Amino acid sequence: MLTNVPPHIALYIVGFGVALLASLGLTYVVRGVARRAGLYDPCGDRKLHTTPVPRVGGVAVFLSVALALGVLSAWRGLDGLRVDGGK
Repeated sequence: MLTNVPPHIALYIVGFGVALLASLGLTYVVRGVARRAGLYDPCGDRKLHTTPVPRVGGVAVFLSVALALGVLSAWRGLDGLRVDGGK
């Protein structure tokens, strides 16, 4: 599918796709863990939200980026991820 695409563009496409799918899936997983563990920001007079909001949303984003970088490094190797193209 990505045979006619320049290598650096294919790297961007695969990285974006992995990060997108991972963040969509991990958001639900992390939200469920936060619900079971009670990791919510409570409502209060000084808060804008009216329902409890999970506090650990950044965990899903971090894991998604880490997974995308892991997949890309396994696919292209660590030298293929360097900005200067591994030179």
